[in-house]
Amino acid sequence: QLFPVQMGVTSIPPQIFRDADDGTLTGLCIDFIREIETHLNYSFDIVFYDTWNEMMQAAFSREIDVIYAAQITPSRLAAFDFTEPYLTFENKIIATEDVQGPLTLDDLADQTVAVVRGAAIEEYLTLHYPQIRLLQVDDELIGLSRVSFNQADAMVIEIARASWYIQQNKFTNLHIVGNAAYPYVLGFACRSDRPELVEILNAAMAQIPPSRRNAIVNRWILPLEHKGADMRFLLLILAGFAVVLLAVFVWNRMLSLQVRRHTVQLQSELQAHQKDISALRRYETIISLSEDQMVFVDADYVFRAANDAYLKAVYRTRNEVIGHHIKDVVGQDFFERYICERLEKAFTGQTVSFELWVELQRHGLRYLQGVYHPHCNGSGAIEGVVIVIHDITEREKNRNDLEENQQAMSRLFANLRGIAYRCKYDKDWPMEFLSQGCEELTGYSDREFYRGIATWADLIVQEDREYVWQEISRQVSRGERFQIEYRIRDRTGRLKWFWEKGCGVFDHNGQILAIEGFITDITDRKQAEKMKERLLKEVRSKNEELESIVFIASHDLRSPLVNIRGFAGELEKSVETLKDILNEAMLSRQTREKLDPILDSEISESLYFIKNGTKKANTLLNGLLRLSRIGTAQIKPTTVNINTLVNGILSGLRFTIRENRIDISVEGDLPACRGDITLITQIFENLIDNAIKYRRPDQPSKIRIRGRRDNGQCLYQIEDNGVGISAEHLEKVFEIFHQLRPGCGGEGLGLTIVRRILDRQDGRIQIESEVNKGTTVSITLPPA
Repeated sequence: QLFPVQMGVTSIPPQIFRDADDGTLTGLCIDFIREIETHLNYSFDIVFYDTWNEMMQAAFSREIDVIYAAQITPSRLAAFDFTEPYLTFENKIIATEDVQGPLTLDDLADQTVAVVRGAAIEEYLTLHYPQIRLLQVDDELIGLSRVSFNQADAMVIEIARASWYIQQNKFTNLHIVGNAAYPYVLGFACRSDRPELVEILNAAMAQIPPSRRNAIVNRWILPLEHKGADMRFLLLILAGFAVVLLAVFVWNRMLSLQVRRHTVQLQSELQAHQKDISALRRYETIISLSEDQMVFVDADYVFRAANDAYLKAVYRTRNEVIGHHIKDVVGQDFFERYICERLEKAFTGQTVSFELWVELQRHGLRYLQGVYHPHCNGSGAIEGVVIVIHDITEREKNRNDLEENQQAMSRLFANLRGIAYRCKYDKDWPMEFLSQGCEELTGYSDREFYRGIATWADLIVQEDREYVWQEISRQVSRGERFQIEYRIRDRTGRLKWFWEKGCGVFDHNGQILAIEGFITDITDRKQAEKMKERLLKEVRSKNEELESIVFIASHDLRSPLVNIRGFAGELEKSVETLKDILNEAMLSRQTREKLDPILDSEISESLYFIKNGTKKANTLLNGLLRLSRIGTAQIKPTTVNINTLVNGILSGLRFTIRENRIDISVEGDLPACRGDITLITQIFENLIDNAIKYRRPDQPSKIRIRGRRDNGQCLYQIEDNGVGISAEHLEKVFEIFHQLRPGCGGEGLGLTIVRRILDRQDGRIQIESEVNKGTTVSITLPPA
């Protein structure tokens, strides 16, 4: 048992007609509604609206439960559930006769095009052809009138409605100039909060047999076939008129009054037929300009009429078609394979519809859609069949391509760890489209968002909502893409971090229509960043502690070393004084032989080792202090001119370079970088000093310094032909106090200090080397 169901309708011929006197409703859709009511044993509460737009507003505000026939659009999907379609019509482009076709929607850019306000074609053109200036009208008649009186350049309208209005209102200057490539596939649109209505209506329509459906459609779509004038009847009338005129001369004058009365009656009938002929010719003009192929075949399967589209399709002239049997025009095999069976059914009174792929001799494989419609004479006998054929190959290919693209997009969305979306520009972010990842990330299905059960704004943590609105609004208002991170709580209450990137969608007036973008879960990344920050904080703390220990240890060890060196010096002086005393003393030979080795060798050698040991310890302590100062020194970043810096270093080494005959040069211009000039000077001093220090004595030394911009960084290279470094030592050279050649001097801290300085200034170092061939040291620093 159904609850009371209100169904909204409006007058759109031939779908629905409304009698101006008593308000009675008839038409194609009314017949389908009555058929459904019969199968359901239930009567809908029909609510009539003056315009389509008024009906749609009532539907969106849920004043009615069902829309009698509606096309699926993105905005309607959010509010309605749709039944299986029961009508399909092509949208055509209508213009005045001075406009030459064929045209496409792309050809209407910057032109004024009439559309019915609130219709699906309006939303389609707004979304996909924003360059077209849309003129919104309340109904089709107003739109066609605007085009006829040159108040609009064209109108996009469904072909059945266009034909009816053009015929009824005698718009003789209008014709079809192109196909909009956007068919109306119409079904009942039901309130989304009453999903049972869709199931009930689908079940009722499934009980309507195809023959009954065809009969309903053919009753209204081809009404002109029953209203056109019969030429043979017209000739008969004219002949009768001639007979009457002849009788005037035969009958006596007593019958003249009666003759005049009959003459007036015949003239009235003739004028009526002439009006029908005029209307028929106007309709014939429209048909002749149609892209659809149309022919009339008599009971002998002989062509009696054919429009230009059919003649063009079969590459024949009118004389080669009219009066000839079908098989003589299309061939015996084609006739038997595709036409004969359908034509036989049509001559039994059935309307036969078809869609199939056909191999045509000159056109290749084509997808054709059409109908065989029996045509009856005045007595009701079938005298022929009207065949209408529409080549929808491109539409079918586009549909197949669209299905493949949709499947590909579905697979892509299914594999994405995130959500692709489209929503309205509103603080609640009402969703118009959500991809498959929605439920996995939020716990809510897409339908729950479409129906308003859940809103995206409610998911966002309260503290972040205003920030999200302000940040997206700020960037979208500038026409920029936005990128934002914020927190949400999913259905289970779990806190998550989302990353979102998107942009605004604008109409031709620059008004924001919607927001489109992509959302993904970055909770794991945020947790990793938090852990990384904690670990870095611990590392910094340990480093600071270690550097403090090194500094204190270096400072505290210096005092004992100073004492050791001081007392060693005193001891050395005492030994010399002791030698002088002993030389003056008269000692026996035996005593001198015992004392001399002690004073001259053992004590002197011991003092030598003490002094060298303290010197080396002092050097190590100095190195540790330098290393600890680098870790604690304040970085003062500035723009550093590397050309000036390197030339200054080379100037200070001029004597060493000349003395050792070193060939050293700077190749090209060195890019400026950003960093602490004192620390960067230490880097280049150490690297150039190493290149000089580790030269080969058996060949002239060459050192080359070069630089360039690389991947957004400044890359500098110092290349030499020195002794080189073996592969096993390439990482060890950065260890503290590590020396490849201890005899070459230094503390073994040069490269350790270089790496420490680079680490503190977002730099990197890399060494490439080969023994006895040379070394190339590459460093990177941030650009100026």
